[in-house]
Formats: sequence, C-alpha cells, structure tokens
Amino acid sequence: MTDQYRSRPPLDGVRVIDQTIGVAATATRLLAELGAEVVRVEPAGEPPLRRPAVDGTSIFDVIHQAGKYSIALSDSIEDRELYKRLISHADILVRDLPGPRGATAEALLCLNPGLVVAEISDFGLSGPYREWKAPEWVLQALSGVLANSGAPGEMPLFAPGTVISESAATQAAWPILVAYWNRLRNGIGDVVDISLFESALQAVDPGFGIAGSAAMGVPSSDGPRDRPDVAFRYPIFPCRDGLVRICLLSVRQWHGMRRWLGDPEEFLDQAFDNMRTRFAARDRLYPLIANLFSRFTTDELTAKGHELGVPIQGILALDDVLNSEHYESRGVFAHVPLAGGSRVARVVRGAIEIDGRRMSFERAAPEPGSDSQRVREIVEGEPLVGVSENKTYSAARPFAGLRVLDLGVIVVGAELGRLFADQGADVVKVETRAFPDGSRASAPDSVSPTFAWGHRNKRSLGLNLRSEAGIAHFLKLVSQSDVVLSNFKPGTMESLGLGIERLRSANPEVVVVESSALGSRGPWSQRMGYGPLVRAATGLTGVWRSDVEGSLPGDAATIYPDHIAARVCGVAALAALIGRRRGIEVTAVHVAQSEVVLGHLADVLVLESVECGAGAAWARRGGGGAPAGLYACAGEDEWCAITVREEAEWHSLCEVIGRPDLLSDRRFEDPTRRWQNHAALDKAIEEWTSGMHPRAAMTRLQQAGVPAGMMLRHAEQPDDPQLRERSYFGHLPQPQIDGGLITEKRPAIFQRVPAPPLAPAPIHGEHTREIAGELLGLLPEQIEEQIATGVLEVPA
Repeated sequence: MTDQYRSRPPLDGVRVIDQTIGVAATATRLLAELGAEVVRVEPAGEPPLRRPAVDGTSIFDVIHQAGKYSIALSDSIEDRELYKRLISHADILVRDLPGPRGATAEALLCLNPGLVVAEISDFGLSGPYREWKAPEWVLQALSGVLANSGAPGEMPLFAPGTVISESAATQAAWPILVAYWNRLRNGIGDVVDISLFESALQAVDPGFGIAGSAAMGVPSSDGPRDRPDVAFRYPIFPCRDGLVRICLLSVRQWHGMRRWLGDPEEFLDQAFDNMRTRFAARDRLYPLIANLFSRFTTDELTAKGHELGVPIQGILALDDVLNSEHYESRGVFAHVPLAGGSRVARVVRGAIEIDGRRMSFERAAPEPGSDSQRVREIVEGEPLVGVSENKTYSAARPFAGLRVLDLGVIVVGAELGRLFADQGADVVKVETRAFPDGSRASAPDSVSPTFAWGHRNKRSLGLNLRSEAGIAHFLKLVSQSDVVLSNFKPGTMESLGLGIERLRSANPEVVVVESSALGSRGPWSQRMGYGPLVRAATGLTGVWRSDVEGSLPGDAATIYPDHIAARVCGVAALAALIGRRRGIEVTAVHVAQSEVVLGHLADVLVLESVECGAGAAWARRGGGGAPAGLYACAGEDEWCAITVREEAEWHSLCEVIGRPDLLSDRRFEDPTRRWQNHAALDKAIEEWTSGMHPRAAMTRLQQAGVPAGMMLRHAEQPDDPQLRERSYFGHLPQPQIDGGLITEKRPAIFQRVPAPPLAPAPIHGEHTREIAGELLGLLPEQIEEQIATGVLEVPA
C-alpha cells in the first residue's frame, strides 16, 4: 500500500451535489464512503425531524448523511447564484425531487455540460406510475419480495425494516458511476433516470435473474402462485440454546453431514449425492439431523460444522449482532453520540475495504447549513472545464476496452461479472469441470434460465487452474486485463497460487476484487457462507418473522443479499478504476456480504443499540406510518399494501374507502393513536379492499395520493403497465432454451448510454479455442494438445 493511497481513497477529487430528502441519500453516502466530496444542498429554515428519532435526533440523518457537507440555501437571488456556481464546480448531481432551485436537468447541463444528473424517483420519470409513491412496504409488494415471503397458505410476511428500499438506493450508485465513467471517456455529461421500483426488481430476489444453486436452475417466476414451499432448501433446526440453519448444496457438504450423522446405512446410496434426491427424502433425513442438533449448543454445532465442511450458522438476535466478537474485531460499528451526548448509538460504517482500509465516514452527519464556509471555498476555485462543441462523442459501450477475468461463482460472482459485460467489457468467465460453478452444476454443458440471466454477454474459458500450465495461462491473461473478480472463501486464491502479490507481479495495474460472506479476517472469516447463512448471521432472519410466539422466519425463498452485494462490489471496482485513471493506486477491493446486510439494517441496529427491543419493534413496522399494513383483496391470495405517512394521505384514504367518519374518531386522531388502535382501523380498510381487485384498489388509492401497492408476483411483472411503458424487459436469445428468455435490460435509463445488447450466456468452454489463440497466443496444434492433456477445456 502506497503513502499516496493512504491519503487518497479512489473517488477523492470527485464532487457530488446531494439534493435528496429520502432513501436516495444512501447512494450518495456510498459515494462519500469511497472518497467523493458530497455536498448536501438543503432548503433554509428549520428542517423537519425525520423518523425514527431518539433524543431529538433523526436516526435517518445520523446514518444517511454521515461523511457529507451541508449548505442551506434560500430562494434569494444571491443563493440562486451560489447554487449555479456550485453546479459549475460539480461532477455529479443526485436528487430525488426537482430541488430548491427548480432547475431542469437540461438547464443544469447548460451550466456544466460535463455534469452527470441522476434523477432518482420511486417509479421513474415516465410511465403511468410516475407520480405514485413507493415507501418500503409498497416497494416490497410490487417488487415480488412479498409474494415470496412467508409460509405457503398463510398471509404474506413483510421483510423487516427498510432493507428493500435501502437495496434499491444502493443499486442506484452503479448507474451513477457508469454515467460518470462514460463522462470521463467522452467529456460529456448525462441524465440518468433511476427508478427505485426497477432497482428493487434487480437488487433483491429478481424473478428474472440468477438464483442460488438450490433452485437447480428453475426461475422463481416459474414457481407456484402461492408462496413457494422451499424452507427445506435451507432448513432451520432447534438446538440447546437457539436455532441453527444449514445449507447442504455440494456433494462434499453432504458427505460431511452424513459423517456427522454416523453414516446411516439408508443414506449411503450414491443417489443421495444428488440434491433433488435428498430433498425428496427430507421427511426421513431431517428428523435425524434434528435429533442430533438438539443435544448441542449453537457454538458447538458451528465448530463441528466447520470441522466437517458443513455450512451452518446460528440464527442471531439483534443483540447478538451488536455484541459479536467478530463484528467488533472488524470495526463494523462506529460509536456515535446522539444529541446531548446522553446516549451513544452504534452506526454501521460501510461494507467496502480497499487495500485493507474500510471505506467509511470520517465525519458525523453535519448540522444543516453548517458547512457554508467550505462551499464558498469550492465556488471560489476554478469551475470544471466544459466540453468543446468540437469534441467527438464515442458511441462505444462505456466499458469497451476493459477486460475482466471472472472467477466468480453462483449469484454474487455471476452478477458482478455481468454488470461489466453488459456495459461493454470483455468478461472472460474462467471455469473448470473439476470444480463447477454451483449455478452450472445441474447442467454443466448446457445453460439453465437462471445461469443465462447471470452470464449473458460473457465468454467462457475452460482452464484447469490446478495445473502449472493453467496457472501460467491465467497469469498471462492477468497481464492483459484490468480487473480480476472472485467470491471464494478467504484464502482460496492464495491456495491456488494466485494471491494478490502474484497477480500484481503479472500486472501492477490490475484491480483485484473479492467478496466473501463474513469478511477476509475475523473469528468467523473462514466459515462457509451462502445468502441464507449470511441473513442468519446478521440478525435479519431472526427478525424476519411475525410477532406470533414460535413463528418461523419467512425468508426461505428470498435471494438476498447476493444481487445487491454484487452491485456494491461493482461500485467499488468501478470506483477503483476511476481512481486509477486519476493516478490513485488501488490494489485490492474486498466486500463482506454480511456487512452489506448490516448497512441495510442500520436504522434497526441503531435503535436496538440505544434501547433493547426497540430495533426489533421498528423492524416490523417497515419504517413507521399509520395506518400501514397488508389488506386482503377480492380473489384468492390477493393483497394490497397501504402505508399512510402524512395527514393529507390519511384524509385521502378515508375519502377513497368511503369512511369520512374515521376522521372524527378519537381513536385515530394522530399517528400514534392510529397505530395503537390499528386492529380496528385495519378492519375498516379491509372491508373496502376485500371487494376490490388489488390493482383497482392500488390505482384508486395512488391516484388520490395514498401510497399503495398490489402484491405483484414475479410471473406478473412483464405485464405491469409501468414496466411495459418503460421497456424494462427485453428478449435474451439463448440457443439451449426454446424461444429464449424474458430478461431485464438495463440498470437505469440513460440519455447517452443505450440499453445493453443481449447476447446469450456461454456453455462451458465455448470460447476456449478463440481466447487461447487471441489472448494466449497459442497455435491451433498447441491448443488441441492442451485440450487433450486437460489444461484447456472445451464443450463436451
């Protein structure tokens, strides 16, 4: 690590103007963590106290505004001029409203032609829903998360806290940096239309995206209409002091579990090496596991599972997370005094590490308008150089010319490489039959729908990295590449002889990006991690349940945090490449998937850290509001989520459902009393919704300004009017799949970056001969010889 790097994070020198009032502030905090100078422009006057609040302090602001600067501007002529000068000194503007100046994106680009304007809204700037509202529970209903959450035959179960909104806002940082990278190439800015609805569809549990290996290639959009009965994939068992969850996916993991059980004769048949066979026999297998686990504590089971190679994790409570030795050793939490200093909250610091340094805020959230002097220093400097009218704009894909070596596996690995491939990078998936990607395992020489979604636009190189010749070939590829991606257990690359130092010796400029479940160091770092185990280790599974005594978690069918963790890795990798262009050295990027989850639970954990039980209670309220809930509609298993946050919405709700009498009922006179008496209020609302189709109920309410969303199933999304009008879906041709596939097309709508081409995912080794000749410089007879010896692999 160089002294230069120690003082300069990758986005150092990038200036971002933040005009957000909602969850979009998550995207700008992520940019601030990576070193960007983020200046919040706030309206002059006393800011409203945003909920949740503790000791008069907005927890939202403590979390989302950390690491930023703040200036308060009025509508005076002087402040308008100051705003214009600030825009002329900016690289990126992020806003979720037109902003205090009321300036259009086009007017801002006239002030600064190199500006990237990111317009973040609930549903996007076009389409029939463009004026609608999507707080957390509405977003969950429309994104498909709700339809997958909970037990079959029972009422759907909201995910806790605001993890879906936070994930959608985190995803927004990716298209923002894609547009900024494109501006660095061309010198011309962009307007990026980012829909949180569309971002949520991609970032959490996509119905038309890659799934975990336990899904065996079957898309969730092809699942049953009711909530899928898949708890058996990642079963939970009681033990002496709590609950544990296991993941038995590979043959090696199954053999470890079988040994743990004492090699019962009825399960020695090789047929049980197949996941489907084991799942079919779960009524005989799982009782044996339950009986075994009931004798031991969580710690004893975790230790034994590690010894035998069985992925296992205790279901942690929020208090367990806050007091975890592992998270403490990794410095996950900052201790932030609240107003008056009477209580100290624990705030999640950030999930990205670069060259061993955690990318986090160094300044607490500023008081509104407290950094006026810093802003005036900015605008007194030279404005950014504008764009010459004679400059030739390149229509090439933003990442054309970049090469990425993709060693990633299953969901995180697939998605991370695909993000770069979609934008024009040459992404080479390096794989071997000896250790197949779990998402290929069910069809190693074919392509399942979920694999195709995760690997479109890539090339496949079959290469045996357990051979000296294979390692030599890989290092030659590294010498011609910009990024190396992997998401193995920490230490795996080193065991292959491909540690960071060796990769950097082959190419001092290469950026090495790794992701792991629980981080590269710490007491738990060597535990095997999959999404369900990560959720268990972060407290998410523990609170993803109803408040009914003895209820089980409802997250079994959800794929989280895999997709959004891949995007956090992508943002970090792209930031590193941006830094490299500007002379900032970056060697290694590491993202702990567990810490991505903790960041999305930050408000819940802050509340829990200052008052035991407060976080869990808040988590089940979905960010507050009253009335707020899920209401049965006409038809079988049809529901509509409704969230009232303001008095105007409450009045509109009562008018729409034909109950103006509720406005004069003392039980409902304010949000607190409405929440206390929500059972009676919910009954009144459901008397209206139960006679309506959920889409009709949603439309009536939204047109009246009341946030509402029908429970939209994945299979129904391609027919959604908003997604149709915005051309969200496209067609992916895949030779192995008759008729191809429906697929999402792009992360946002750019003014200057067209939607990606949709080229099919490769079969194993499909491009081996091509890559061996083009990049390794092998002659045709040398290629065939190395195929014969097993160094190179081609389709069977």
